Amino acid sequence: MKRRPAHSVVKQLKAALAAIAISLLAACGGGPMHRGESFEPDPRYRRVFKVPAAQVCEAARLVLLGQGYVVRSLDANALSLDGSKQFAGEKQSHSVLQVVVNCVPQSEGTNLFVTAVEESFDIKKSSESTALGLPMVAPITVSRSSMAEHQVKSSGQTVGEQRFFESFFAAVQAELGQP
Repeated sequence: MKRRPAHSVVKQLKAALAAIAISLLAACGGGPMHRGESFEPDPRYRRVFKVPAAQVCEAARLVLLGQGYVVRSLDANALSLDGSKQFAGEKQSHSVLQVVVNCVPQSEGTNLFVTAVEESFDIKKSSESTALGLPMVAPITVSRSSMAEHQVKSSGQTVGEQRFFESFFAAVQAELGQP
């Protein structure tokens, strides 16, 4: 019976352990967050208005501007808008709420679609130091240290609260002068 060299067995053992480790790490990921996405109709994000799309989008723009959002048109017809607003958080954090509005003309008015994404950011501090010296040649050492702050995204999620969208649609309806 032939014996395998010890280094061959060690290599195979290392490969098996690496495969197990990769499998365990993949299992810990929990899978994609979008698994529950079903594309079923969701009335939270859509409202029908019996006025032309340009009027609905202008009303939505005015609502966002009136709440302190920075608004820009995403298309030449101003039927798609993007509004963003920053909110201060605790000490070293802040959030950005981005609202996207799309006005889609239909035969008897306009479909107004709204989505919102909230992203949170934290400020992380890091320090860096460098030393340079030539102890054998001369007893001189030059050192430098610095502190840096970096913005790091800590979370991001689509807003799903019914109340948020209801209040937006009610404000658009009021801006249009409709009861």
